[in-house]
Amino acid sequence: MLLTACRSDTETSNYGFELGDLNARLENRQINISTHLDMRLSRPVREALDSGIPLTVEFIARHRQRGRWLSGVENQTRKRWDIRYLPLSRHYALSDTDSGQQETFARFRHLQVRMNQVLLALPLASGSSGPQQLEVKVRLRLASLPAPMRLPALLSREWQLHSAWKQWQFELPA
Repeated sequence: MLLTACRSDTETSNYGFELGDLNARLENRQINISTHLDMRLSRPVREALDSGIPLTVEFIARHRQRGRWLSGVENQTRKRWDIRYLPLSRHYALSDTDSGQQETFARFRHLQVRMNQVLLALPLASGSSGPQQLEVKVRLRLASLPAPMRLPALLSREWQLHSAWKQWQFELPA
């Protein structure tokens, strides 16, 4: 009886967000970042989406001078996408919250393929030079859920979808 109540590690790892390799280029005092997102929703999150609850996926990119942790983050940017299920057309919609641009997909797996390639731009703070560090993370933004769902989502492991921080180190000339 005890064995039926236990979960295996493979069962709990069937969902989550994972960032692939981080590629960054410095152009005109701006860091252009590209990465891959492996987005696997847990059963409760997918059921909520398919029931009409919109989800917000948020990317956070920040940069700081390496070795100066007490000075804090020099610059940070956030990029958000809203994911919705459209029941009348049986499609999924992906909306960029900054530009308002929306794409629709016949299947959720097609939306996952689209989210596989993510591009971000992070302007550098003026006067930045020397050793630098770039960090990128993605998470499901629980604060965007309807109010009655927030507390249960905060308390449930299956709603805690986020990646670890990915880091990239580089040197800026003076």
